[in-house]
Amino acid sequence: MALKKVSCFIVVCIFIISQSAFPDELLNLPSTKNLSLTDSRKLRSGIGDFGRAGSDLIGFGSDKTWQIHPGFEFQTAYDSNIHREPPGQRNDDIILRYIPSIEVVRRGTQLEVMSGYEMTFEEFLREPEESGFNHIAKSSIKYNRHRLKTTLDEKFSWVKAYASNEQSERRTIMANDVNPEITYRITSKFSLAAIYQNYFFQYKDSALRENSYDLNDMGGRIYYHVTPKLDFYVHGSGNVVDYFNSGLFDSHGFSILVGSKGRVTKKLVVDMATGYKGQRYRDSTINSFDGWVVQGNVQYRLAPKISVGLSGKRSREESVYRNVGFYRSNAVGLNLSYKVTARINIVLDGAVENNAYPRETTERTLTKKRNDTLVTSGVKLKWRPTRYLTLSVGYGFRERVSNFDNLFEYVDHTLDTAVSCRF
Repeated sequence: MALKKVSCFIVVCIFIISQSAFPDELLNLPSTKNLSLTDSRKLRSGIGDFGRAGSDLIGFGSDKTWQIHPGFEFQTAYDSNIHREPPGQRNDDIILRYIPSIEVVRRGTQLEVMSGYEMTFEEFLREPEESGFNHIAKSSIKYNRHRLKTTLDEKFSWVKAYASNEQSERRTIMANDVNPEITYRITSKFSLAAIYQNYFFQYKDSALRENSYDLNDMGGRIYYHVTPKLDFYVHGSGNVVDYFNSGLFDSHGFSILVGSKGRVTKKLVVDMATGYKGQRYRDSTINSFDGWVVQGNVQYRLAPKISVGLSGKRSREESVYRNVGFYRSNAVGLNLSYKVTARINIVLDGAVENNAYPRETTERTLTKKRNDTLVTSGVKLKWRPTRYLTLSVGYGFRERVSNFDNLFEYVDHTLDTAVSCRF
């Protein structure tokens, strides 16, 4: 009990100290920067998740079937290039993040319900116009009865962020992703599933609002249960993408995939899929896409304290860069996790991604097919001194190299620390 009180006291102290940690920055703010318009990419990634510590400290009901897990995290970060500008342009900043969260969970033999909300306030010390609130809410419902299994996952985000590839400036976006699946077990080895996805993405900035879109994807799967913890499946679906800009990028497509998901051995876990995808655009001037795709990750425990993960993809990503409807993306990533002690963990990761655009565009005096290479790497140290408190420090590197030279290139370094208290 005494240790718990000490942990909470540490969190409060760090919070108070952070308010006066950079007084000179607060007194010498530069004038507001005029941000130029940039091309943008759909922000399917880059929106963070949140979780709990895994305890049942707070609950109600005779057997604590319902549990409430509050949390708070405070982060400080130094970012050398917050707007992803070309080399030689200095736009670094110090960012403070205050992240309260709450999660409500019910676990039962047939019904499992989870709902969570996280609110982040980002405070930029040198460019206060970038400060603001981010909101993320997620929910999940799972129902199992005899041969029938139903799942419904939803994630809503209202955040100011930048995409991982095309976009440089931070944009305010709203995204809602809904994924229901109904699975019926035919035999002990085979199951049939109906799947659906609705992904709604909207730019809140008026200049980019017409690049917002609505994706509907419907199909089915056949599962083969190799073991209780490992499944093979065949996936087939069709999709329709509707844009806000009078149908310029509207398209319809399909995907036929085979995949595997689950635990192969005690040391090996896989989540992989490969197959064929195609997309046809309503505007005939935009190239259509047909091709093989592969994506997934493999996690392997090399030793009791060391785990390694390999991820990769070869796919098509939608784009709103000029009149280019998509780009071909090839990426590979590697991560290594080392558990120093029961409470200290070190994670190293790195990735290389190449994005090739299928048609020529003109930028300034150059006319060519755009080709970008993105390199990322990082290291993070986490220490969990108590059951409810986690401390971390990390470094990240990000660089984009483009055949259009300084127009799209940038280098970015980040250094961050965090104190997290979750129950």
